[in-house]
Amino acid sequence: MLLANPPRFFWSLARHNQMIECPRKYAYQYYFSHHGWLSSSTELAKQAYRLKKIVTLPLLVGQAVKQAIRNYSFTTNTESIEEHMTAMRNFIDQELRRAYLQTRDHGDDWYHEPNVYTMMLEYYQKGYLADYEIQQTKTSIERCVTKATKRFSDETKYSL
Repeated sequence: MLLANPPRFFWSLARHNQMIECPRKYAYQYYFSHHGWLSSSTELAKQAYRLKKIVTLPLLVGQAVKQAIRNYSFTTNTESIEEHMTAMRNFIDQELRRAYLQTRDHGDDWYHEPNVYTMMLEYYQKGYLADYEIQQTKTSIERCVTKATKRFSDETKYSL
């Protein structure tokens, strides 16, 4: 398949490894999905771009946890650890709720504008989130928040 206007070629170790792993995966990731966000693109480019933009629930959790750590690791020491953990949990919950509502309520919009809306893989495949996925997510969040606040409290003890 020849592309009308292919993107410039860039080399990196990650791209090289992906090309060795699966040339087809590499082609879809970097070439077939190129310009897939444009309405004038081919159906192949649009579909490849849409699938490239789908995110998994664990990935969303990781992104929310990372942002929560950034937001709450520099708060004042007057907060207790429990308040700190509650603030982080609330932030993560709010981020995941936003992503879920976008997925559930804007599925048709995502189909036309995948770069604007979030689509969860689990919801895309089944049309809902299973109870076990929700439970795994809650467990993962609790583990991450506990570790992050413990590490933060240990570091602040030694920095004072």
